[in-house]
Amino acid sequence: MRRIILGSVAFLMLTAGSMPSQATDAEDCASSNYDLRLSACSRIIEKGSKDDKNLSEPYRRRGFAYQMKGEHDRAITDFNEAIRLNPQNARAYNNRGSSFRGKREYDRAISDHNEAIRLDPYADAFNSRGITFFAKGDRDQAVADFSKAVELDPKNGKFLVSRGRAFEAMNDKARALADYQSILALPAVSKTDKQRQEITRQRIERLTQPGRTTAAAPLPQRVALVIGNSNYSRVGPLPNPANDAGAVAGALRRLGFTEVMERHDLNREMMAKALKEFGDRAEGAEWAVVFFAGHGMEMAGETYIIPTDAELSRDTHVADEALSLTQVQAKVDAANKFGLVILDSCRNNPFLKRMVRSGGAARAIGRGLAVVEPEGNVLVAYSAKHGTLALDGTGKNSPFTEALLGFIEEPGLEIGLLFRKVRDEVRKKTEGQQEPFMYGSLSSELLYFKPPRPQ
Repeated sequence: MRRIILGSVAFLMLTAGSMPSQATDAEDCASSNYDLRLSACSRIIEKGSKDDKNLSEPYRRRGFAYQMKGEHDRAITDFNEAIRLNPQNARAYNNRGSSFRGKREYDRAISDHNEAIRLDPYADAFNSRGITFFAKGDRDQAVADFSKAVELDPKNGKFLVSRGRAFEAMNDKARALADYQSILALPAVSKTDKQRQEITRQRIERLTQPGRTTAAAPLPQRVALVIGNSNYSRVGPLPNPANDAGAVAGALRRLGFTEVMERHDLNREMMAKALKEFGDRAEGAEWAVVFFAGHGMEMAGETYIIPTDAELSRDTHVADEALSLTQVQAKVDAANKFGLVILDSCRNNPFLKRMVRSGGAARAIGRGLAVVEPEGNVLVAYSAKHGTLALDGTGKNSPFTEALLGFIEEPGLEIGLLFRKVRDEVRKKTEGQQEPFMYGSLSSELLYFKPPRPQ
């Protein structure tokens, strides 16, 4: 551990200086905003010399940002350079292993995780190796690694999630429930902690239903809930959500989804009912997808989607009148293989103009939607990245939905690449004013809306 701490200190000393911009780059190179991180780390790297050992961390941090965006080849290039500059950088080995896992090169991934553990046997390295073993099909070794991670850091709910989900997949209900109950016993300090606990409560509820047994393998079905809210009773109508929802629902039906629940102009009660019904269908399904077009907002770091009857006259009413993204994530989390939430809902919020604000950080309202950190097999796609607004556009569909429809039925387009293409197309159409963003770590398994054509 000592080597890693010293490396981080050297990195900060390298990037700190008399110029304020240098200190900002040092901080931004560690940011959870991966676009910001990419830019800042790149500036630090450009200012350094080719063989400066202190650049190992900026290369690793930039590589991690590429990894989180699903660009594993670019990530591996940066991790290679981080390791060349500092062969003792255990986290660079571990990160590179995760990118090899993303490319389904499991033996290379495990080799890197092994080296990371040899250099520094820290909890996240064991968790990463466990995820790779699980993806490879070695569930017993995966559980052993998850257990080691829990032993090293028993208050980190992330590692309990990993082991609990492994137990659930192995049909070991009692041990899965024990891990999930342990998560609820931990202090919920951060937004991620609170989100993890809310989703865990629903996992426990599913596992404890009378007659419920865990599934040994995913069922060959895909289900979706598609909502388009255009006609808001307290603010003006939105031109595109009805068209967007109808077009996306049609595409999913053509793609062979077993069931597509298409709903329009839902009030709070109707949205809650639709989400509840969808959660029942998602349980045991292979894929569960939610698409929402309409108004959305962020308050106190939480994203909310807004029903058509919402008044939102006070900020204290948001949690009562809108549905949180965490509630939606908990429903798609019930799928055995893959859960996806797509929100085309980062439009300018007309409710803010007349909303009475109580003030204070507990109800701070931001621009656009909030950063989200989904776990497990769940991804969240925003039509405009956190803190920015989406455009309605001038056509029948929003720029984001139009781009999504242009790629979603293309054969052999893996999920990560599909959303990168959508991002690039939206940026092009909006002249850089809007940039979609995906949150969550992509599965090591290749996922397609439409599989490749047979060779």
